Order: sequence, then structure tokens, then C-alpha cells
Amino acid sequence: MAEPAEELDLMIEEYLEGRMAPAERAQFEDRMKQDPELRNRVNSTTRSVELLEQALHEGADRQADLCP
Repeated sequence: MAEPAEELDLMIEEYLEGRMAPAERAQFEDRMKQDPELRNRVNSTTRSVELLEQALHEGADRQADLCP
């Protein structure tokens, strides 16, 4: 039985933030190797985070340029 989307999202968040125990992380990585849908969700989430961080950084740079 598949996990609910919210539970899977939480697991992805914990994985990406490095909050999984080593054994749990290894198990999750093994699961990603076997599950292309999970791997795609992790990759998509990673890219979304990168884009948000980039936008925040660029916004902060523009804000700094506007301040005397």
C-alpha cells in the first residue's frame, strides 16, 4: 500500500534536509532506485527548492541595490 502524499512529501523533505538517520536514508535511497515515480518527485522537489532559493537570492540582491 502506498503512503499518503503528505507522508511521502514529509519523507522527501526529511531526506533533502538531511534529517533521516543513516539507515533510514539508505533505505530511502534504495527505494528511489527501484521507484522512478519517487525519484522523479525527489528531483522535482529538489529543483523547486533550488529555484526558490535562487529567486530569494536575486530578490535580496535587488533589494540591496535599491538601498542607499
